[in-house]
Amino acid sequence: MYRKLALEISRGLRRFLDEKIQSVPEDFAGFPPEENSDPGFKVHVCREFYAPEMQAWRATIEKMLWTFEELAKEQADSPAAKYYSQLDDDELTEVIFNNLTPPEILSAETEYQRKIQEGLDLFAKYFRDLFN
Repeated sequence: MYRKLALEISRGLRRFLDEKIQSVPEDFAGFPPEENSDPGFKVHVCREFYAPEMQAWRATIEKMLWTFEELAKEQADSPAAKYYSQLDDDELTEVIFNNLTPPEILSAETEYQRKIQEGLDLFAKYFRDLFN
């Protein structure tokens, strides 16, 4: 189920990035927000498309997109998945059951999973800011 959901979210994020994004979340803005009729809602219209705030926002969306693309592929590009895919069934069984995965693979996998979690955290934090 999560694979299908990740695929749909990644498609939506890709479409969002392909649009001309005209606003940034409040914590990206370097200027006062325009007030909306809702006192708890503030929008920051980016004056220049390539302003530093917009570039930072786009980079954040790209992190989210990378995460959901990886999840949609069931993390096939993770360091551990790549390493394990090179082993035959007997080797794989021995490596996994005897904790013989090389430390450099484990370290790279930890970093990969950290990036996955960062993208998920960013998506949760900025979900309501993904509008144009």
